[in-house]
Amino acid sequence: MLGIDGVGVVEEIGDAVDSIAVGDEVWYIDGGYPGNPGSYAEYKVVHGAYVSRKPRNVDFVQASALPVVGLTAWEAVFDKGKVKPGDHVLVHGGAGGLGHIAIQYLSAIGAQTATTVSSETKAALTLELGADLAIHYRTQDVGAALKSWSGKDGADVVFDFVGHDNFAEASVMLCHMAVW
Repeated sequence: MLGIDGVGVVEEIGDAVDSIAVGDEVWYIDGGYPGNPGSYAEYKVVHGAYVSRKPRNVDFVQASALPVVGLTAWEAVFDKGKVKPGDHVLVHGGAGGLGHIAIQYLSAIGAQTATTVSSETKAALTLELGADLAIHYRTQDVGAALKSWSGKDGADVVFDFVGHDNFAEASVMLCHMAVW
């Protein structure tokens, strides 16, 4: 959905808005669907409930890439997957948009995280972000690597951020729940 993420500086606010002020640096999710073309404009009117202050340590370029992927990964890990510290989690597509954010959330809560990758560069990135194991799915048997690592016949939770045929294969690698 192109144009759904947005960042900017608040120029004006409505009377009912009390969570932000003129001059605040903000980010939001709004648009990118029929009837609402999104954030491809110099100025945009956004419902106050969709806007929050942008973290100060994140610049505008970084912030423009985070709202949808950050929220989607959050919902997958915490709302749908209900991952807990110590859970063994497999993230398919760990170096991708959703996967690399999910790995950081998982690492932060103390989950044991394995991920599938297609190259050494992607393996290095996922390990740097907090994954415990990077499985090269083109040259390794993912199920066998997962079992050797976790000591289980699968993972407690499997996130498939690749989709298509991969989802059917992912379901045989889980002990409890597959998401996505």
